Amino acid sequence: RPHSYGSPSVSVCGIFGEVHRSVFVAAGGLTDQQLPGLVRRGALHGDPAGLLRREVRQDLDRRVVEQIRDSRVGTGTVRDALDGYYQRRRLRAWFGSLTLHDSRNRVYPLLCPPSIRAAFSLGDQRRVDELLFFEIIRQSSEDLARAPFAGSGWPAALLTGLDDPTGYPHASTPIPWTRRYAPVRHRAAELRRAFRNRLHAPGVAEGGVVSLNAGQEIERNAAAMERLVDLPAGHPLRDLVDPGAVRRLLDRRNRDFYQQRTLLDLATAAVWLGEGEARAAASSPSGD
Repeated sequence: RPHSYGSPSVSVCGIFGEVHRSVFVAAGGLTDQQLPGLVRRGALHGDPAGLLRREVRQDLDRRVVEQIRDSRVGTGTVRDALDGYYQRRRLRAWFGSLTLHDSRNRVYPLLCPPSIRAAFSLGDQRRVDELLFFEIIRQSSEDLARAPFAGSGWPAALLTGLDDPTGYPHASTPIPWTRRYAPVRHRAAELRRAFRNRLHAPGVAEGGVVSLNAGQEIERNAAAMERLVDLPAGHPLRDLVDPGAVRRLLDRRNRDFYQQRTLLDLATAAVWLGEGEARAAASSPSGD
């Protein structure tokens, strides 16, 4: 793709807010012994489409658990370690390419090391309660703190003790991690109900427009996708990916957001670990 030059204007971006709160709200009270089960159940979205061979997935889970445990310091909880892992590993992978290829000159006021350290010093439960954001907003404007923003509202722990707690939107109690990250076979009906309740256009897979765009990208590069089923001998991914799982996913009519993204990630890795730009050009719809 042609190089994109940055815009001379500056725009303020609101991403990275999650670094001040806990991404793993449902993991309260999680013990070190329970950590492997949490990872194995897909809480970190490792191989969400199930395309890795079984022994590869097991090795990946083991490595992730080790890295999370290495993130735990001092008297920090397991949830602290999970959030630390998210910031050191997943956050960089998730936003790294976005900031690298962004043509806008953006600033990220929420990506602020002093405030991140302040949020962690409050403890994991206070991060879950979003105490830092609540106090910043409330001290700036009581009316703003009472505004019904998108989401479930403020946790009850923040409203207890206020002189006038009326008018603040209330959050629901998070479900425990044992239910939130239950094995897939136990969650199937719950997931189907959640997907049915989402608003999306007819024919659009779960995940809305993002999944629709990803699906169209997969269709435009059908030839490259088919090559994933039978990677050539010596390809670095051949011993890692289950070709039968790839075939079944390609044949599915409705794929969710994570399945679509995993297919695109796999295709990208296959191209650049294989024949590089030559394969990229061959898979391009226009051939250039």
